[in-house]
Amino acid sequence: MEDFEVAKTLGDNNGHWMALANPYTFKLDVATFISDQGNAIQGGVSYRLNGESWQTVTSGVINATEGFFVNFANGGSQTAHFKTTQRST
Repeated sequence: MEDFEVAKTLGDNNGHWMALANPYTFKLDVATFISDQGNAIQGGVSYRLNGESWQTVTSGVINATEGFFVNFANGGSQTAHFKTTQRST
């Protein structure tokens, strides 16, 4: 599987929420994923539902195909970069 990116293409460049999912068959390392985004993700966190409430997530893993949300920073890149180097060890 190769590296790729997902971009928000509609609307202006103000901050916007984007629903994403781990596209890989391996666990995605959250800290590496966030670090690879530079200043694109507001607050440098992702959000996911733990079954009852929303959690901010800055470390740990996102399982294969598991969904999560990010909020793009105002004026930042509106693109999420997925890289195979983000796999959890």
